[in-house]
Amino acid sequence: MKHRRKVIASIGCLLLATLIGAPKLSNMITSESQYSKPKTVEVIVQKLPGSPTVALLQSVGGTLVAETPIINGFVAKVPTDSLMKLGQQEGVLRYSISHSVKMTEDLGETLKIGEKNLFTRPAKLENDYREIVEADDVREKGKGVTIAVLDSGVGSDSFSKSSLNVVRSIAINPKATTPDDLYGHGTHVAGIINGKGMNEVTGIAPEANLINVKLGDDQGNLSEIDLLLGLQWVYVHKDDYNIKVVNLSVSSSTAGSYIDSPLSAAVEQLWLNGITVVAAAGNDRINPTDIDYAPANDPYIITVGAIDGKGQETARESELAQWSKHGFTAQGVLKPEVTAPGTDIISLVSKSDAILAIEHPEAVINKNYLQMSGTSMAAPMVSGTIALMLEANPVLTPNQIKSILLATDVPYKNMTDTAGVINAKKAVEIAKDDKKLAELPQYNNSWPMSSYMVDSGSAIDWTKLSWTKLSWTKLSWTKLSWTEFWNS
Repeated sequence: MKHRRKVIASIGCLLLATLIGAPKLSNMITSESQYSKPKTVEVIVQKLPGSPTVALLQSVGGTLVAETPIINGFVAKVPTDSLMKLGQQEGVLRYSISHSVKMTEDLGETLKIGEKNLFTRPAKLENDYREIVEADDVREKGKGVTIAVLDSGVGSDSFSKSSLNVVRSIAINPKATTPDDLYGHGTHVAGIINGKGMNEVTGIAPEANLINVKLGDDQGNLSEIDLLLGLQWVYVHKDDYNIKVVNLSVSSSTAGSYIDSPLSAAVEQLWLNGITVVAAAGNDRINPTDIDYAPANDPYIITVGAIDGKGQETARESELAQWSKHGFTAQGVLKPEVTAPGTDIISLVSKSDAILAIEHPEAVINKNYLQMSGTSMAAPMVSGTIALMLEANPVLTPNQIKSILLATDVPYKNMTDTAGVINAKKAVEIAKDDKKLAELPQYNNSWPMSSYMVDSGSAIDWTKLSWTKLSWTKLSWTKLSWTEFWNS
């Protein structure tokens, strides 16, 4: 009724303005057309099992974008003034409006590094992250392990193709013209996991397989719907490609409880079906404790912060990057769980005319490499380390993997929380040692799942969880003596 009154009042104003000769007829038509095409909003909906999607949308004048069985729901475009009616439908359990998602690197306005707030062009290819996490001391290279990289795509230029083991590429957003990385972020992330070449730019797991799931459009723009559909794709095809790890160097741009997030439900669903999910904590130089953003705020997955190696090549001499997000979420979840190098990381760039390369020519090295900083760069180091662990012990569950990483992390300089730097050498050693693995501390997981998980109706493969051996707790990690465990 309110909307109808607005339309009538507007038409009345237009007629009055015409009588006094103010606006032209073309302006009248333009104004009228604004009301003839109601504004729409993209929503993520969870429905009651068995409820017909088409009927639910027809009742509110909505348009289906895609079904999302991972949360027993769908995504759609709905007239803004019909949102309340949508929520009142008998078959709708809950819904949320889709917000934008951002990459958790930042070469732009909020994070510039170097003298006078600019990048200094590196003189040569030089990385110390493999030394810091002790990946050079591990025989395993990730062979036989498949990692899905949900990002801006992966480059298909000859140099990127020869440097990476990409076994499948898929574009999620219909506006994307190609699954290739025209933005430049995803290729950089993939190179940290899987890059091959000179020692300075070798990834953590150079023999792992990668699935390139391009989320957004060609300019790197994406939404929560794109991320949800990417997670849905992994859920459907996990067994086809034996996907064991998902890397998410992306974050919602809108803060909110993980309990109310469909993205949290999706990552929890993957975790409970045997896929280890790794997410970047996010960057914020001004307010680094503002960490309550999906999917990084979910207590089930592994969230990764960034440290600065300070050129020392050891974890203990590193320091927390001042922009790396950390702290407690609104529900009291302490994030991140671990950290990894994330400052001045040199990795692949998809091609010289990638958007990031054009915007930041000072960060390009030898045409094929780019230097970036962010938790986006730290997360793939953890994903690569997990691939080493899974090569050593292919039956590890996500819970065991998380427990091992927490039991073997190394404190950095002036550390004030419990998110130490991952140590690939120690993690792989425990993965291989059945006795140590069986002795890992046991936890009781008291965190509730996302509300979108409660009635999702989706199947969970409980055989991949080993809840009887490991469960997670709400207690602070500071109450646990990981050093005592490791030395026992």
